[in-house]
Amino acid sequence: MVTPQGTIPATGKTVSLPSIGIYELRDGKLAGSRGMYDRLDVMSQLGLLGASAQA
Repeated sequence: MVTPQGTIPATGKTVSLPSIGIYELRDGKLAGSRGMYDRLDVMSQLGLLGASAQA
């Protein structure tokens, strides 16, 4: 995982990644798309946060 602070090495753990995809259509064609997910939740599931932040 690449972050602004650097690359986080693989942990080998599985995470649940609920997300949302937003698609923009213009004249029946895809004009844009974006997606979002909770990065804090992923970091927590990977055990990359301190114990106090996981509560």
